[in-house]
Amino acid sequence: MTNKFQFTHQKHDHNLRSSKNLDLVVPRPKKEMFRKSLDYSGPKLWNDIPLNIRNCETVKQFQALYLKWHFTSES
Repeated sequence: MTNKFQFTHQKHDHNLRSSKNLDLVVPRPKKEMFRKSLDYSGPKLWNDIPLNIRNCETVKQFQALYLKWHFTSES
């Protein structure tokens, strides 16, 4: 998966706000059907997760905080 996605700081030489946020590059869809692919929706979903959750040190901590955030943001 690491070669499928790219962080914005890997793509740009200059510091952007998105670089500090650990944002992933969201490719521009050429066709509407592309929006349903993992290449597009994966980075989009990741970038929507709050930074404090993305910065978790363990998978277990990430899962717990993500689920809490996800189910409270749906209401």
